[in-house]
Amino acid sequence: MNILEIIPIARSTKIETLSYFTSENPPLGAIVDVPLRGKTVHGIVAAVQPAASMKADLKTASFSLKKIEKVKARNFLSPTLIAAAREEADYAGASLGATLKAMVHENIFAEADKLEIQSKEQKLNNKNEDKRKIFNKNNQGSIINDTSEGTNDNVPPSQNVQSTPDKSAYSPRTNSNTVHVLQGDDDERYGVYRSMIRQEFAQKKSLLFLAPTVEESSYVKSVLEKGIEKYIFIIHQGMTAKKIRETWNRAVEEKHPIVMIATGGFMTFYRADLETIIIERESMRGWKSQRRPYLDLRHAIETYAKKSGLKLFIGDLAVRLETSRRQDQGEIEAGSLFKARSISTAHDTVIDMKQYKGRSAAGGFRILSELAETLIKKAIEENAHMIVIAARKGLAPSTVCGDCHTIVVCTACGAPVVLHESADGSTYFLCHHCGERRSTEEYCKNCGSWKLGTVGIGIDLARKKIADLFPGIKIFQLDSDNAPTPKKIRETIEKFKETPGSILLGTEMLVNYFHDKVPYAAVVTLDSLLSLPDFRISERIFYMLLRLRALTERELVIQTRKPEDKTFEFAAKGNITDFVRYSLDERKQFNWPPYSTLIKLSIEGKRDAIAAEMEKIKGFIAPIEIDIFPSFTAGARGNSLLHGIIRLQTGSLPNIELLEKLRSLPPSVSINIDPESLL
Repeated sequence: MNILEIIPIARSTKIETLSYFTSENPPLGAIVDVPLRGKTVHGIVAAVQPAASMKADLKTASFSLKKIEKVKARNFLSPTLIAAAREEADYAGASLGATLKAMVHENIFAEADKLEIQSKEQKLNNKNEDKRKIFNKNNQGSIINDTSEGTNDNVPPSQNVQSTPDKSAYSPRTNSNTVHVLQGDDDERYGVYRSMIRQEFAQKKSLLFLAPTVEESSYVKSVLEKGIEKYIFIIHQGMTAKKIRETWNRAVEEKHPIVMIATGGFMTFYRADLETIIIERESMRGWKSQRRPYLDLRHAIETYAKKSGLKLFIGDLAVRLETSRRQDQGEIEAGSLFKARSISTAHDTVIDMKQYKGRSAAGGFRILSELAETLIKKAIEENAHMIVIAARKGLAPSTVCGDCHTIVVCTACGAPVVLHESADGSTYFLCHHCGERRSTEEYCKNCGSWKLGTVGIGIDLARKKIADLFPGIKIFQLDSDNAPTPKKIRETIEKFKETPGSILLGTEMLVNYFHDKVPYAAVVTLDSLLSLPDFRISERIFYMLLRLRALTERELVIQTRKPEDKTFEFAAKGNITDFVRYSLDERKQFNWPPYSTLIKLSIEGKRDAIAAEMEKIKGFIAPIEIDIFPSFTAGARGNSLLHGIIRLQTGSLPNIELLEKLRSLPPSVSINIDPESLL
């Protein structure tokens, strides 16, 4: 009989290890199934001790041990992955088990006993190799606490030796731990990727491409697979467990070097010949997990690559401001492709919509500029395709009292409601936060006035205007209301592509799913996004416009009532360098990232109760300061939501003292390191 210390793979526990018993003798690092709080969860074997040597401890224990249900896989997770997860856990203020759950997709744990972990030849070579290590978190030599870098436990020793310098265009090999940035238009960037594949294949090496979404990973495969169809594979969370298992095993057993394309949760894929990882579309939203421990997979992948001795490349049309700052500081290196400006064949025009004030025939504001209308006419006459972007859903994103200027909000959660139109032409208010729907026949809840007016332009209003001006034109709408699933999104895009002279009208999601070039494009408005009190919003708008500009071949119109905002000017010119310089100066002035590291604490509940709780936390973490403010939107079921922001000096994490305090906070307090938004 043996007593095992198990790392539970669960978000709901802050305990690092739990004790179980078994008659088996699994190796350290084995994946097992264990009972926990009435459920069965996956776990990792951290230590094994004979029960006979622990008789005294077992007799005095205040709890009874439970039996391990199943040993699923032996020696599956590498020590370097565990070490990377430990470092990420310390950075995020989370438990090791919760961090591993965020880093490794559920199907990997569930199918671990059926997944190949190396080629047959490598299995034979390593059959008699003793890989057992002391795996106790209290031992400095344990796998859990191993912080060594530059070695890959799954690579033969001969492959861990640094190669001789390579004068290829993409990859200096003098330091495998150096991170390289590839910034440029899609065509150029994918050209570099093809060159990388050819050179790695020539040296009998494999590559792993990681993308933020299922859609993006599929697109990467479609672009790169020509000529290497037999040696390119894809796995992502949209596939069934069986399909993932079959693809994984075929990729591992393939004797020829391969290209594996996957989403971030499959960063654990490896072969003995794998030496390069590429993070593609680094700026795209989707890398940050939306559940605890709110892990940034880009950060986790980089940590894992460094500890495994793998080369890492970060690629995008324009990388994040944080990444640009690191490159400027010499922390990471610019690759062979690092463009200061995005090149486009389109003629770009920024239209100041304030010039139309008072000129609308109906006495209201004008939705489409003359130039935007001209582009639609051209698309119809030439039987060409056109893209139109609007920031928000519905007819209008906000409704405001004309007398007291109070915003109409949801009665359930307090979020601003959006005006929508039913199929019968009647209107209604819809809360996009909690889903509450109600009639628009109401008066101001603050002053009793009936003078309620809409503010802003929603995508439905843009569609109505286009349809009124150009009767008979085919409009395909791409937003989460009209295309709520990936399948529906793909169907909408395909119908648009099959219909010449049509318009694809969409919100921000359009530029994340559409990849084909079109002759014409227009932005109805993004001004409502600029009103959001979020320090990242300008970067988000710039990236969206840059993507749209890259898709446009002839003419692009950007409408705004805030033409003085530099974001529009930089995006219209494709001027990445000046946008980065301007934005970094602005962030430095207000001490926003990357000049600081933010930690967001959030509590949901009754207003007075959570205010008192946040004050307790403020005293608990003193002398570290915390800025407390209410959420921009309310919580679920009408609860209030309160945030607290801790601002630390860049590079000060992990802070052991603060880490222990954060880990001791109750589960009702969510902890988000480097949040994507403060709202």
